[in-house]
Amino acid sequence: THGFYWTEREATQLDGLAFLNTDMPTVVQEDKALTRSGLLFAGANTALKGLPLPDGVEDGVLTAKEIAALDLRSLDLVALSACQTGLGEITGDGVFGLQRGFKKAGANTLLMSLWKVDDTATQLLMTQFYKNMLSGMGKYEALTAAQKYLRELEVEVKPEKTAFQQIMDGKDGKKEKNPGSRTVRKYANPYYWAAFVLLDGVD
Repeated sequence: THGFYWTEREATQLDGLAFLNTDMPTVVQEDKALTRSGLLFAGANTALKGLPLPDGVEDGVLTAKEIAALDLRSLDLVALSACQTGLGEITGDGVFGLQRGFKKAGANTLLMSLWKVDDTATQLLMTQFYKNMLSGMGKYEALTAAQKYLRELEVEVKPEKTAFQQIMDGKDGKKEKNPGSRTVRKYANPYYWAAFVLLDGVD
């Protein structure tokens, strides 16, 4: 799953795709913006290339406009761990993007990312976030605690072997020992832990 947001220029270059509707009149500017953001699922590449889809097969593209038409009023939390799910078109009325689609559908709280995120860091952060929620924390507290956990997580790093050590590994079935490993806070940089934000995450 991948979150997407295309600018109007990028959407024009993709003109011809059924879900974009780039020929809509100006009066429905919000609808136009909501078709340029969403989620891509398996099979979306076929639709994006403009290739025909087999009968009965969906295009794998879920736009924010389609999400806005759903009834999600009973949904308390939407966790969007795909990349860049918090992006959208900034206007005087706010941000038109995936988050606008879910809020219009009635979802209470959204957890979204603002930039492309590292897969391993995301897995660690989301796992800790859910653990915190299950332990009784509120959504905001659970996220900030998960971010702190990721920042301070120490990971063992083993130095790469030298070319000589790698050559010696192939002789007599014996392996040369690596120098001592060390632990580092691999995910301390905000790039890894600060991408995710809560929208309306007041407990």
